[in-house]
Amino acid sequence: MRRLPVFLLLDTSGFMTGELIEQVKNGVQMLVSALRQDPYALETAYLGVITFDSIARETVPLTELAAFQVPEISDSSTMSKFFKWVSASVSSNSKAVETAGKEVEGLDQLPPPPPEILIVT
Repeated sequence: MRRLPVFLLLDTSGFMTGELIEQVKNGVQMLVSALRQDPYALETAYLGVITFDSIARETVPLTELAAFQVPEISDSSTMSKFFKWVSASVSSNSKAVETAGKEVEGLDQLPPPPPEILIVT
Protein backbone atom coordinates (compact mmCIF):
# COMPACT_ATOMS: atom_id res chain seq x y z
CA MET A 1 0.00 0.00 0.00
CA ARG A 2 1.22 3.49 -0.81
CA ARG A 3 1.52 6.23 1.77
CA LEU A 4 0.57 9.83 1.29
CA PRO A 5 2.80 11.88 3.63
CA VAL A 6 1.28 15.16 4.80
CA PHE A 7 3.44 17.50 6.86
CA LEU A 8 1.87 20.43 8.67
CA LEU A 9 4.35 23.29 9.16
CA LEU A 10 3.06 25.39 12.05
CA ASP A 11 4.41 28.77 13.10
CA THR A 12 4.77 28.81 16.90
CA SER A 13 6.80 32.01 17.13
CA GLY A 14 6.00 34.75 19.60
CA PHE A 15 3.82 36.40 16.98
CA MET A 16 1.42 33.43 17.09
CA THR A 17 -0.21 33.97 20.48
CA GLY A 18 -3.74 34.07 21.79
CA GLU A 19 -6.40 33.88 19.10
CA LEU A 20 -3.93 33.21 16.28
CA ILE A 21 -2.56 30.00 17.82
CA GLU A 22 -6.10 28.94 18.78
CA GLN A 23 -7.09 29.30 15.12
CA VAL A 24 -4.23 27.01 14.13
CA LYS A 25 -5.22 24.44 16.78
CA ASN A 26 -8.85 24.52 15.61
CA GLY A 27 -7.76 24.17 12.00
CA VAL A 28 -5.61 21.12 12.72
CA GLN A 29 -8.47 19.51 14.67
CA MET A 30 -10.86 20.18 11.77
CA LEU A 31 -8.37 18.76 9.24
CA VAL A 32 -7.89 15.55 11.21
CA SER A 33 -11.62 15.15 11.76
CA ALA A 34 -12.44 15.66 8.07
CA LEU A 35 -9.73 13.25 6.90
CA ARG A 36 -10.84 10.55 9.34
CA GLN A 37 -14.24 10.58 7.64
CA ASP A 38 -12.65 9.78 4.26
CA PRO A 39 -11.99 6.05 3.75
CA TYR A 40 -9.28 6.71 1.14
CA ALA A 41 -7.45 9.11 3.44
CA LEU A 42 -7.71 6.62 6.31
CA GLU A 43 -5.90 4.05 4.17
CA THR A 44 -3.16 6.26 2.74
CA ALA A 45 -2.63 9.52 4.67
CA TYR A 46 0.12 9.84 7.25
CA LEU A 47 0.37 13.13 9.14
CA GLY A 48 3.42 14.77 10.65
CA VAL A 49 3.82 18.11 12.41
CA ILE A 50 6.82 20.40 12.24
CA THR A 51 6.67 23.51 14.40
CA PHE A 52 8.99 26.45 13.99
CA ASP A 53 9.94 29.64 15.74
CA SER A 54 13.64 30.49 15.65
CA ILE A 55 14.30 26.80 14.83
CA ALA A 56 12.23 23.97 13.34
CA ARG A 57 11.26 20.91 15.39
CA GLU A 58 9.57 17.68 14.37
CA THR A 59 6.76 17.71 16.93
CA VAL A 60 4.96 14.64 15.56
CA PRO A 61 6.70 12.20 13.18
CA LEU A 62 4.71 10.81 10.25
CA THR A 63 1.89 8.87 11.86
CA GLU A 64 -0.97 6.95 10.31
CA LEU A 65 -4.16 9.00 10.33
CA ALA A 66 -6.06 6.69 12.69
CA ALA A 67 -3.36 6.97 15.36
CA PHE A 68 -2.53 10.68 14.91
CA GLN A 69 -2.89 12.83 18.03
CA VAL A 70 -3.01 16.61 17.67
CA PRO A 71 -0.05 18.00 19.63
CA GLU A 72 -0.23 20.83 22.12
CA ILE A 73 0.98 23.95 20.31
CA SER A 74 2.69 26.80 22.13
CA ASP A 75 -12.33 30.47 14.32
CA SER A 76 -11.25 32.78 11.85
CA SER A 77 -13.08 32.15 8.60
CA THR A 78 -9.91 32.28 6.49
CA MET A 79 -8.00 29.75 8.62
CA SER A 80 -11.01 27.43 8.63
CA LYS A 81 -11.36 27.65 4.85
CA PHE A 82 -7.64 26.96 4.42
CA PHE A 83 -7.78 23.74 6.44
CA LYS A 84 -10.96 22.64 4.61
CA TRP A 85 -9.05 23.09 1.33
CA VAL A 86 -6.08 21.13 2.69
CA SER A 87 -8.36 18.26 3.76
CA ALA A 88 -10.11 18.25 0.36
CA SER A 89 -6.72 18.21 -1.39
CA VAL A 90 -5.46 15.32 0.73
CA SER A 91 -8.70 13.43 0.10
CA SER A 92 -8.39 13.93 -3.66
CA ASN A 93 -4.79 12.75 -3.66
CA SER A 94 -5.61 9.79 -1.38
CA LYS A 95 -8.38 8.68 -3.73
CA ALA A 96 -6.10 8.99 -6.77
CA VAL A 97 -3.38 6.94 -5.09
CA GLU A 98 -5.80 4.28 -3.89
CA THR A 99 -7.90 3.88 -7.05
CA ALA A 100 -5.46 4.60 -9.86
CA GLY A 101 -2.12 4.08 -8.17
CA LYS A 102 -1.10 7.56 -9.34
CA GLU A 103 -0.25 10.62 -7.32
CA VAL A 104 -1.55 14.08 -8.15
CA GLU A 105 1.19 15.86 -10.06
CA GLY A 106 0.14 19.50 -9.92
CA LEU A 107 -2.07 22.05 -8.22
CA ASP A 108 -4.40 22.02 -11.23
CA GLN A 109 -5.46 18.49 -10.25
CA LEU A 110 -6.54 19.59 -6.76
CA PRO A 111 -9.72 21.39 -5.70
CA PRO A 112 -9.36 25.14 -6.18
CA PRO A 113 -8.29 27.00 -3.02
CA PRO A 114 -10.71 29.54 -1.52
CA PRO A 115 -10.25 33.05 -2.90
CA GLU A 116 -8.87 34.31 0.44
CA ILE A 117 -5.95 31.87 0.20
CA LEU A 118 -2.92 32.66 -1.94
CA ILE A 119 -0.98 29.53 -2.90
CA VAL A 120 2.66 30.25 -3.74
CA THR A 121 4.59 27.59 -5.66
